[in-house]
Amino acid sequence: MRSFYKFTLLFTGAVWLLLAVGCARSHEKARKNQSETSAQTAQVKTEEKTRKTASKAKSTKLGFYEVSDTHDANVQRLCIKDNKCPPGVKAVRRKDGGEALLVKSRGIILLRDFKEVVAGFRPGGNTPVLNFALMESGAKKFCRYTATHAQKRLAIVLDNKLVSAPTIITPICGGRGYIEGLWTMQEAQNLADSLNAGIRRAKERVVP
Repeated sequence: MRSFYKFTLLFTGAVWLLLAVGCARSHEKARKNQSETSAQTAQVKTEEKTRKTASKAKSTKLGFYEVSDTHDANVQRLCIKDNKCPPGVKAVRRKDGGEALLVKSRGIILLRDFKEVVAGFRPGGNTPVLNFALMESGAKKFCRYTATHAQKRLAIVLDNKLVSAPTIITPICGGRGYIEGLWTMQEAQNLADSLNAGIRRAKERVVP
């Protein structure tokens, strides 16, 4: 009889030991799952915060403007130096303080007309450029303008600074092109990121 009780006690103790080990493992697994879930939640919150911060960051402004046909030296001097410009005209100057031009205040192509901007290299070379694609409406508008303004200069303005002012030779109707400036590849990439952030916000504002 004593042997039976002893065996019963040993068996019961073993069962309780197995149950205790099983419970401990279950609790450990639960804690691990909770920890992984917390880490994933924290990562999601961090990514969301980063996305919101980037969305609120100041975007770069890009536009194509018609160069004014005003040739009066006094008008140009007053507009460029004293900001006393004729109605509908403004002055833009290169970032390095070089060439300054008078352009029409109303842009031909503005940031909302762009689809995307991608940093890259000039075809057949290693000069960093900004490759751009226009929205369908912007592409049509740019095609019409360039088709009727051959041999006219077009000012490319970035954050109110003149980047370049090429002469229109033939109609540009493909909705794509590239802008060349004095940038490093990293600077071009930073500009592309900033421009695309502005493009996204411009699209968000027009969506009902």
